[in-house]
Amino acid sequence: MKHNQKPAKKKAAEIGDDFAGKKDFAQRCTLRRIAAAVPYLSILFCCAITALKLPSSLAVLFPLAAVLLIPPLCFVFNCFAASKVELSVKASSSCSRGENCRCEIILRNESIIPLPFVRCTLISTNKLNGENRISVIRCSVSALSENRTEFSVKSMHCGSVSLRVLRTELTDCFGLFFKKTRCCSSLRTDAKCLFMPMVFDIDAVRNDTFSHDIDSSDYAPGKRGSDHSEVLQLRPYEQGDSLKQVHWKASCKFDGLIVRDASFPIVRSLLICMDVSECTAAECDAVSDAAVSVCSALSDSGTAFALARPQCGEVEFIDIDTSDELPSAVEWLIECEPSESAFTAYVKEHGPCGYGKIIFIGKEFSHSAAEFCAGSNTKRLLCRAGDGTFTAFSPDNYAEELSDVEL
Repeated sequence: MKHNQKPAKKKAAEIGDDFAGKKDFAQRCTLRRIAAAVPYLSILFCCAITALKLPSSLAVLFPLAAVLLIPPLCFVFNCFAASKVELSVKASSSCSRGENCRCEIILRNESIIPLPFVRCTLISTNKLNGENRISVIRCSVSALSENRTEFSVKSMHCGSVSLRVLRTELTDCFGLFFKKTRCCSSLRTDAKCLFMPMVFDIDAVRNDTFSHDIDSSDYAPGKRGSDHSEVLQLRPYEQGDSLKQVHWKASCKFDGLIVRDASFPIVRSLLICMDVSECTAAECDAVSDAAVSVCSALSDSGTAFALARPQCGEVEFIDIDTSDELPSAVEWLIECEPSESAFTAYVKEHGPCGYGKIIFIGKEFSHSAAEFCAGSNTKRLLCRAGDGTFTAFSPDNYAEELSDVEL
């Protein structure tokens, strides 16, 4: 019963956060309009007083007329140009956390009206820790042309930060009237910046402890693997199967393509599992740094291993056989979106993961995570106070606390 309540509570929290974000955005728009109206009314008041004190001069009526007519005229022109404006966002691929990631807004204007006042509202979301931030970029574009406006995104925490255009508005010089542009689905109105974890040295790694043993006689029951010397099962051919898996003798006998699935050796196979569920931003950084540092130490020692991440209700895996594969694997790891129900869903469909040794790095080792690791030699590195049954580390001093950890 508890497992069913947690996802519901998380979903309700996400709906509440989304509503709070929209409410905050609406309040900002209201305050922005009030802030724009104050100087406009002040200028209009000054022009009116001047016209009343100097009634004999028609020249003073021109500023008053200009102040009155410019906002509505700009709004009419903006209404005409709004349907002919296209916008896209681009971002750099990755950088270290704490550094500026270069991004740009590409604005194309296919109308004959120049647009000197364009306001783009972006929301940046860190998928790893759930942080949201709203920013406003002001740009301009001439008639029948394209303009690129550079800006930077900075995050003090690691993770994949996605940029999404919430709203694009055309406004006048006073900022009184706003015309929203149409969003074209064919354009890239979102981008992402990867803020990478920090790597620290870990000394206690023994290569012979974790090497894969292809000749092992112990295999995970019902789990596909890469050991073709032991056949797990024969089954009908499915789209995407390699022709190397085809069992030709069986295919001839049954008059249809039959493939063989390889078995999964479990005695000395190694899995690194990172879980940042229920972590704060600082704890996410500590867990990510620890996981990447463990992977780096194993990879430098020539150890092959697999990496796992809970992703949108599922557990995904990737194999790391050489150190050259590690950079792309780290990017893959920090792009995950935490999911408390991932382990439960995996165990329900596949049973325990079946690895010989698992290094679990996270904050909590839940009941569903324990079921996922059942039958494996599990080493737990948890970002919380220790009780002697696991290796504890803190967000403040994890590099020292894990520098000589026994893996």
